[in-house]
Amino acid sequence: MIGTVEEPVQTVARTPAEFATLWKGPNGSQPTPKVDFGSRMAVAVFLGTREAAGVLTVEWRERRPDPGAMAAQLLTSPCHVATYAGWWVTGLVFLFAERRNSTVRFHAAQSLLVFGPITVALFLSGGASAIAFFVAAPTFQTLQALGNAIWFAAVFLWLLLLLKTWRGEDVRLPVAGAIAMKIGRFLN
Repeated sequence: MIGTVEEPVQTVARTPAEFATLWKGPNGSQPTPKVDFGSRMAVAVFLGTREAAGVLTVEWRERRPDPGAMAAQLLTSPCHVATYAGWWVTGLVFLFAERRNSTVRFHAAQSLLVFGPITVALFLSGGASAIAFFVAAPTFQTLQALGNAIWFAAVFLWLLLLLKTWRGEDVRLPVAGAIAMKIGRFLN
């Protein structure tokens, strides 16, 4: 990759958005290659402008326990899952508590953006149905059915997000995902 990166940079792209931003710097209008960020990441090392040619050597090492050694069998990124565990509350906590991992911040923002409005809608439909209970029975039943439908849809979405993030899948909901990416970058 030949480009115009003036200063030395070493960086890792863990999401498509991070990779697209990284790729545009030295490559301008060339199309961004497709990378499966569910199982991979991109590492970039730029030497910057130099007065003389040099050699770049990149070393990579993965450390695994020796065969037969005791090792904890844990999910390496449980924070991704935890951002959805307590609906918008854990999303809010992780959004401001996590500073280094942009993927965790993304999921935290998405959790806040999805389950915050759902909580408000449940609260409003519950309050409206409580008032309607004393005013008009048919309206009460309609509002109660609406509240139940919102609740069942929210629980289904919650379980789906928990399961998919537990499996390591990158879940980006249509509107909330785009806004969450912007929030994650803004708080970076």
